[in-house]
Amino acid sequence: MRSARTRLLLLGAVIACGLCWPAAAQAAFGIAGFQAAAKRSDGSAETQAGAHPYVLDAAFDLETEAGTRRLRDLTVHMPPGLLINPTSVNDCAEVDFRTPRSSIKPGSLSGERCPNSSQVGVVRVDVGGTVRWFGLFNLVPPFGTTAAIGASPFGTPLVFDVQAREADAGLDLRLQNVPQGFDLRSIHLTIWGTPWWGNARPNETHDPQRGNCLDEATGGSVASNCQVLGPGIQEPESLIKSYVTLPTTPCG
Repeated sequence: MRSARTRLLLLGAVIACGLCWPAAAQAAFGIAGFQAAAKRSDGSAETQAGAHPYVLDAAFDLETEAGTRRLRDLTVHMPPGLLINPTSVNDCAEVDFRTPRSSIKPGSLSGERCPNSSQVGVVRVDVGGTVRWFGLFNLVPPFGTTAAIGASPFGTPLVFDVQAREADAGLDLRLQNVPQGFDLRSIHLTIWGTPWWGNARPNETHDPQRGNCLDEATGGSVASNCQVLGPGIQEPESLIKSYVTLPTTPCG
């Protein structure tokens, strides 16, 4: 029987738009299932090379046994050429990432109070059979890393460091040292391709899941027509900075 400190290496899968991910994900110990997809706003696959997808999804189902098999480390090899631009949104400072959120809906289980301008998506987690949604934020990257994204479900910080690979200039997402008492059974990352329309205005289509608008129990919104800043200023297209860019060429 493997111990609770078993390391888990995820080698990737095939993304729905046809771009290449290494293919050995299903055989990795502890992985019950893995799916990845780049999508347009209508839910269809984003197939254009070099595009900024509406969302980039990555979902992991884990094989766990109480007290014996728990996730400790997770490494996701992103396809060569996929880019993340951490300068397109603000950072969430360490003190805000470690301070519990005060939500407009009582009962928030998030351990962060990051500003809306630093949110880059949402994460759905199943912890011990309880499923909840939480904000995913652009963090100040640790030394030696390209970027960092993180969430704090149930007050437990989960931080993915983004590191560049020397071999093919691709990116790795690394989640390390998950507390062994945190019974993580599945995790679904939804990263927004363009979280913010420039300096003065958020991408309003994501407002229902942004900040205190997010209903952690359902993944929807706590109120209809929830707006985080009110009507914004239309930014020139030249000022729009996207967070995710797909590879410009398909893999060979």
